[in-house]
Amino acid sequence: MQLPNESFLHFVSVFRLLPVIGLLLGASALPLTAQTLSGIFQCQSIFMDVASSSNLRQVKFTTPSSNAGSDPQLPMNGELEYHPGDVNLYQSYWLMYQGNQLADRGLVKIGGVSLLLDDDFDGIPNFVERNLGADVVASIVVVSPNHAGPRNGTISLSRWAGQTSGKAVVRFNDGEVYNSNWSIPLMDVSGTYDLGKRTIQLRANSSTIEPGTLTANYQINPNNSVTLYDVVLQLDGGHRITSTPVTLARSGRTYRCIIEFADGCPAITSYPDFRRWILELTDPADSDGDGIPNF
Repeated sequence: MQLPNESFLHFVSVFRLLPVIGLLLGASALPLTAQTLSGIFQCQSIFMDVASSSNLRQVKFTTPSSNAGSDPQLPMNGELEYHPGDVNLYQSYWLMYQGNQLADRGLVKIGGVSLLLDDDFDGIPNFVERNLGADVVASIVVVSPNHAGPRNGTISLSRWAGQTSGKAVVRFNDGEVYNSNWSIPLMDVSGTYDLGKRTIQLRANSSTIEPGTLTANYQINPNNSVTLYDVVLQLDGGHRITSTPVTLARSGRTYRCIIEFADGCPAITSYPDFRRWILELTDPADSDGDGIPNF
C-alpha cells in the first residue's frame, strides 16, 4: 500500500481546520446571506367606514385635498389623514347624503390627549397598537361652508386587542349620534436581507389591504442606523409605489422608520392618499453576540 505524501497530508489537515479558521476570522471573512426579518408595516392614517345616523343620514370620508377649499377628492376612500404636530391629529373631507341626495359637505377634525398616549415610545399611539386594543374618547369638530360655525362633539373609538377594526360612535353636542366602523391599515411583513448584496425584500400581507412586495437597497451607517434607498412597494395588482431614502433607527433588535410614499397604499385612487407609514422590523440574528443584530 502506498502511503500519502506529505503535501497531501498537509492539504487534509488544512481542510479540516477551515471551519475553525472561519470562526476565528468572523462574519467578515464568511459573509452571511439571506438573513430573516419580520415586523409590521402600518399606516399612520386610520380608515373610517360610512357613518349613519338615526334620521337616515349617511356620511362618507376621503383624504383632504392639498388645495384648501377645493371639491373633495373622489372616489371616497375613508381616510382620516394623519397630521403630525397639529392639535387635530386626524382630518378628513366628508360628504353627507340624505337618501340619494347630497345634503352637505365639509371638513372633520379629530384630536385630543387620548390619541397621543404612547406607553412604549415606539411612535405608534396606544389606540392604534394592534396588541393593545382601543377604548378612547376624542374631540371632534365638523366645519361646513354651508354653516356659520362648527359643530362640536366627541368620538368614541373602541377595538378589541389583537383586532385591526372596531366601532366608532360620534355624539354631537346638539344630540345627534352617528355610528360607524373604523380600522387600522396594517400589514404584516416578513422576508430576507442579503449582507453581501446589501438588498432587502419583504412580503407585506393583510386581510384587508392589497398585498405586495417591498424591496430596497441599504447601507449601514456609522451611527448604528440603516438607510434604505431605491424603496419600491410593488402591489400584487400591478401598482408600483416609491419613496425617497429613509433611515431606520435601531433599538435593541428592532429597527424603525417612517416611510412617506409619493402615492399611497392601498392604491385605489388617482390622487395621493394613505401615504405615511411606519416600518418596524426585528432581526433575531446576532452571530457575534455583541447585542447588535446582523442587519
